[in-house]
Amino acid sequence: MDSLLLIENTDEKLAGALKRMGYKVHEGGQESAIEEIVHDKLVNLIIIDSRAEFDALELCRKLRESVVTRRTPIVYLAKDEKEDLLCRSQKLNRVEAVKVPYSLGQVASKVAVHTRVSKIHGAKGKGASLIEINAALRDLNKRMEKELAQARVIQEALLPPTLPGDERFELHAHYTPLEEIGGDFYSVRDEESGWVSVQIADVTGHGIAAAMLGSMTKLAISAAEREQPDELMDRINCLMEPQLPSDNFVTMQCYRYNPDTGELHLASGGHPPALHLKRSNNEVVEIKAQGFAIGFLDEGMYVLENTALEVGDILVVYTDGFPEARNRAGEFYSEEGLKRVMLGLGSDADAEAACQAILKDFEVFCDGKQLKDDVTLVALRRLQ
Repeated sequence: MDSLLLIENTDEKLAGALKRMGYKVHEGGQESAIEEIVHDKLVNLIIIDSRAEFDALELCRKLRESVVTRRTPIVYLAKDEKEDLLCRSQKLNRVEAVKVPYSLGQVASKVAVHTRVSKIHGAKGKGASLIEINAALRDLNKRMEKELAQARVIQEALLPPTLPGDERFELHAHYTPLEEIGGDFYSVRDEESGWVSVQIADVTGHGIAAAMLGSMTKLAISAAEREQPDELMDRINCLMEPQLPSDNFVTMQCYRYNPDTGELHLASGGHPPALHLKRSNNEVVEIKAQGFAIGFLDEGMYVLENTALEVGDILVVYTDGFPEARNRAGEFYSEEGLKRVMLGLGSDADAEAACQAILKDFEVFCDGKQLKDDVTLVALRRLQ
């Protein structure tokens, strides 16, 4: 198992992602202890986060001068473009800068490449040829591409190829992963009773591990064999809680919809509230249902909420990638952003138009700022 040292780390998700990828992660901040950690823990690579309040570049230079750390690769998380250019101008040996904001995939790729190259140098000494190193890198890239391709197949299989709908109602969904593979998914199916069952979920983490947990959740939904949302979630939690690692859980929202009457039953576990646009008075109402995330406790204590959609009403469910996104001013998009867009929809706006309006407004709000999470939403509209 490769061992990594994170210095002045400000990104909790980064440490968690690296651990899930199989790395042994150590964290430190005091300069005096770094050499000891590298020596005692057999550290293969160091990650330095320049966003903390210290002279990160000066630390890089000292690590290159130290007998203990001078050959240990360093991934330098540059806090801005100026810091990125400054780091590159130093031309320090085995130091590679990654500019913030970064994707976890970017950092993971750099870590994998440098730890692999470091092993080649260790095995062959200074005489390792460029041809050998390039061959090893090509082999590593091929294996990573193959694993990502397999994970994409898993992810795509979680999503329904088509959505039900007829003259009584319509559904539309959108999903954008943060990286090549994400942790969100949604599920829709027609029940024998004639009702429509919808689930939307957010698995902790991203990448291959999240795709695997998403697949596990989808299987649990099928195996639960319950129709009422609170009973369904309780059964899913019973199936998954003993199997999930202690630091993993799934937020989820489930609802059943009766296309004949507009009746809606909803349950939730640690998930943002559903938003119901009522056309009768042009009001957006939050539907909050109590319950813990799947895998958080052995008893999720899910509460069923009942309501009804009138003709023209729209229901939107979504993952927290929307409300928790920040713009360049540090402001949250929040549920209020979603509500504002829904209230501005024309009277003839369908489910697809509702999704597109939210996505367009969200894109303007973010103004090119990199997302921190996947974003998923499902819109339901009653037609008659």
